[in-house]
Amino acid sequence: MGDTTRVLHKGGTRYLLVLRGADTTGERLRFPQRELARTFVTGLLAEPGNREILREATQSTGNGVPKGFGGGPDEGEWAPLVEALSRGSIEAVRILDHPISPVIVRTTGTLTLSEVSWGETSGIYPSRDNLYKPDRWDQEKMALLLRARAAVTDVAKRNSDVRKAKPGPGKIEQMMKPYHCLENFPVLDKEIGADVCWFYLSPLPDKPVSHPGASRKMVIAKTYGPFFNSGGGDVQRGDVYLHFYRLA
Repeated sequence: MGDTTRVLHKGGTRYLLVLRGADTTGERLRFPQRELARTFVTGLLAEPGNREILREATQSTGNGVPKGFGGGPDEGEWAPLVEALSRGSIEAVRILDHPISPVIVRTTGTLTLSEVSWGETSGIYPSRDNLYKPDRWDQEKMALLLRARAAVTDVAKRNSDVRKAKPGPGKIEQMMKPYHCLENFPVLDKEIGADVCWFYLSPLPDKPVSHPGASRKMVIAKTYGPFFNSGGGDVQRGDVYLHFYRLA
């Protein structure tokens, strides 16, 4: 259960059923009321191709599938699965898709976290809209933010004075993790060359003209933004730009 080849469909939305605590990225659905879980299962059963996957998920609860399997989505037949979803021993994960994104974003499979991307930019989003719904982000702005994170990760190879961190186990942090992973970063922009060794997060689109910690004159080689900073770190909540510097 949870194998990406065993994906459930409901309209244009895709789901996985996984055991509680499984390392699967996506939006985890909650069913605080048993009726909500029953409605969810009924909706999946109405879609072609889902029934066999749901049978396997029901069997994984340890209670098996009651006799009479193969009929309509009757509560008696699917009670073990409904109960498991309601209790949370099995979790439904909505797979996040970006069908019109200018970059390919993988949210499943092997992903390599950039700890500097998370440490420096985990509070930054493409815009203030739909903060915790990545598939509804402005796709062009998302691609731009991924390019900025690729640049941050590259600069960290030449400058160790960076903040590194890892996401915690929380639902939102795990959902955001793929957007800080190397496999999802675009090709590095040509302006981010070997001579670009500093970056700075600023609320201003063209300042500071030199890195605040510099002892020598610098110039901005590349700027990304504006993005939305949700708070935390050294930058105030609101618009934020990422400036990259080289020596003048």
